[in-house]
Amino acid sequence: MKALGFILFNSDIYMFYDSKRCIYLVIYIDDFLIVAFTSVIIVEMRNTLAKLFELKNLGSVKLFFGIRIIYDRFNRRIYLD
Repeated sequence: MKALGFILFNSDIYMFYDSKRCIYLVIYIDDFLIVAFTSVIIVEMRNTLAKLFELKNLGSVKLFFGIRIIYDRFNRRIYLD
């Protein structure tokens, strides 16, 4: 991940942050969660990772670590339940 420009968070060994592109990458076993400001950045990162790993796109996350994620795209809000 360092070769892709990410640094490892000290608090969690599965969370990476790329400060140049403002991308968070969370890895849990065989699941990737990519968080960024735009979908273009997410697609670019997913394409980069696909060159290194076999990926299956599951679409927008709905549940992660047992936390339900609710999108309010109209108001540009994300809720965790």
